[in-house]
Amino acid sequence: MKKNLFNRLNRVMSIAWLFYTVQFLITLAGLLYYIGFYEGVFSKNIFIQPSYVVGLLLLLLIINGYFLRKDRRLYKRIQIETDSREDAFLNIEKLNRDLRAQRHDFLNHIQVLYSLMELEEYEETGTYLNHLYGDIIKVGTRIKTDSVSVNALLQAKANEAEKKKIHFDILLKSRLTNLPIGEWEFCRILGNLIDNGFEALSKSSQPNKVLTIQIYETIKSIEIRIRNNGPFIDEKIMNKIFEAGVSTKQDKADHGMGLYIVKKLLEDEGHNIALEQEGDVCFHITLNKS
Repeated sequence: MKKNLFNRLNRVMSIAWLFYTVQFLITLAGLLYYIGFYEGVFSKNIFIQPSYVVGLLLLLLIINGYFLRKDRRLYKRIQIETDSREDAFLNIEKLNRDLRAQRHDFLNHIQVLYSLMELEEYEETGTYLNHLYGDIIKVGTRIKTDSVSVNALLQAKANEAEKKKIHFDILLKSRLTNLPIGEWEFCRILGNLIDNGFEALSKSSQPNKVLTIQIYETIKSIEIRIRNNGPFIDEKIMNKIFEAGVSTKQDKADHGMGLYIVKKLLEDEGHNIALEQEGDVCFHITLNKS
């Protein structure tokens, strides 16, 4: 996928390079003619008037600016798309590792159950099965959306939360059938906000650390709330939390871009995000339906 994106980008940039080369040669020829006209090198009776040459050069500069901006936006879009897909593939890979580990665990569980049955420890077998059934329900019914990449992301984050001793709740009241934003971008947004929640909870002194994701629909929008019961964000930076370089982390050298990227991805598509702090820290996303 990444290879196809960069092939596309290379083709576009090749065409752009050819266009800019031709334009540069025309501009250079125009400037040389303009200078030559006033220096008396060319006859003033048979050549185009300099005012027309200046007008042509200005027109070329305007066209050049338009295409430069368009190429820059295209390159940025492809770069964001590539990064988003890389993040999604990493989550799928992480989920795949977790599933392999779970398969290995269940094989061990079967061996234990077989041994208990052989020893006629029926009461112990029943207790063990109840515990195992609870684990199966937890793994099998947690995620139910129509987006495979979102399911993979949420399941991978759920497994990560379990390892970090964080209670991870997913309250789904939407199957995300028609997402008004690209799946890869949506996964990147969710991943960033969930990771921020994990980071905040790692510093929390709460005995029960909780991160909750609520996804539901209204007539006009899909609403997502990502809550955690970690420490509140300082009021001094609340209004600037989505700006580039602003971070709650002590080491700001490699931080402060996650929320900025999230806001930019959403606003570029006409959606919104807000920080709410009442009882817990909540990032509220509104995806407007077209």
